Amino acid sequence: MAATASWRTLGRESKVLPRTPKGKAQRNFTDPDLCIMKNSDKAFIQAYNAQAVADRGESQVIVVGDLTNQALNMTYLSDMVKQIELNLDRRSKKLLADAGYCSEENATFLER
Repeated sequence: MAATASWRTLGRESKVLPRTPKGKAQRNFTDPDLCIMKNSDKAFIQAYNAQAVADRGESQVIVVGDLTNQALNMTYLSDMVKQIELNLDRRSKKLLADAGYCSEENATFLER
């Protein structure tokens, strides 16, 4: 069997694609939504970035969760706060977030 495969799309011949990725390919062929991110050990891994909001009581119930393929946390703070209000039908009085969410835009958003 040949090392390449061709296929037809809408009656047109598609270009011939290799059956295996090149050795230095920077894409996950089984889950193309994954992104290459740096982990806490400073190693590069293929990963998703999980976002979670838990209540501050003893139960620590997760009230909002999201999964993204973007490495930066700071762009998700306003969306997560809005989702708290939608899920709980009330506005949160206090918020604790790590430094990854720190930005001028987020501070302005939280002051409203």
